[in-house]
Amino acid sequence: MTEPLIQVKNLVKHFPLPGGWLTGQRRVVHALEGITLDIFPGEALGLVGESGCGKTTLGRCILQLEKVTSGQVIFDDVDLTTLSSRALRGKRRNMQIVFQNPLASLSPRRTIQQSLVEPLQTHHFPQNEWLPRIDAMLTKVGLGTQHLDRYPHELSGGQLQRISVARALLLEPELLVLDEPTSALDVSIQAQIINLLDELRHEIGLTYLFISHDLSVVEHLSDRIGVMYLGKIAEIGKTEDIINQPSHPYTQALLQSVPKVGVKRDSNHAPLEGNVPSPINPPSGCRFHTRCPIAETLCQQEEPQLEITGAGQFSACHFTHKETV
Repeated sequence: MTEPLIQVKNLVKHFPLPGGWLTGQRRVVHALEGITLDIFPGEALGLVGESGCGKTTLGRCILQLEKVTSGQVIFDDVDLTTLSSRALRGKRRNMQIVFQNPLASLSPRRTIQQSLVEPLQTHHFPQNEWLPRIDAMLTKVGLGTQHLDRYPHELSGGQLQRISVARALLLEPELLVLDEPTSALDVSIQAQIINLLDELRHEIGLTYLFISHDLSVVEHLSDRIGVMYLGKIAEIGKTEDIINQPSHPYTQALLQSVPKVGVKRDSNHAPLEGNVPSPINPPSGCRFHTRCPIAETLCQQEEPQLEITGAGQFSACHFTHKETV
């Protein structure tokens, strides 16, 4: 069996809030609570969920852009959470990220060439390789050398995101974290970027962690899908299983919320009611029980664990096998 490229083990991330010094009780945001998952070489794992569920925080913790509260992130048999800043810098060549807003991730005072040269310079690539490597990568992402002397404000959103992808791939990473890479783009440009990412993954042999709230985009690009709710994994499995046979009621609700032209909404599944609880004071037991249409007393008292419901599909629900689910 293929060994995972990334192993996330019982990952916890809390963000302390200011105040509390009078009472002696510091409040924290429970962003991630006990996340465990594997990402295998060459696969694209999609993460979906409502805003604030912890998708981006998980991606940043894997890359150690955020220090974890507890848990492990094992990459190439090394626990990244134990590395010093200097040792971690050597690993960053193999782990790159494409941010949601390409304009915000590029310096407005630097030309595109300066922004692309910087990672090569930081990781000590020979100077005579800089321009040939940049030219080749620009060709891969559908751009040319005429863009090198321009500043970010002179390029379109689609061109900027292609530049961001090129910059991330220049170092030949093994893992690429894609944090909502198309949400700031027009629909027609979104399709171009998604197709580009799909082509590059198969051509270069990349591993993706694809973070998005758009299930249709995740379905197109991902081999497996993880569904997050309030800092936890609610369900994870192969894309076709999650889309066609969702086990968790939250996954079912997400799929029901996706508008489809000419398709009548399934009336057998009740729409979600209420709002997402505060991560400062999350509910006891199952975190989804305050909005779940099939919740019972057990859900308030005992937290469900991820359990297998099919071939490689796992769901955290006490009543996954009920006929109503």
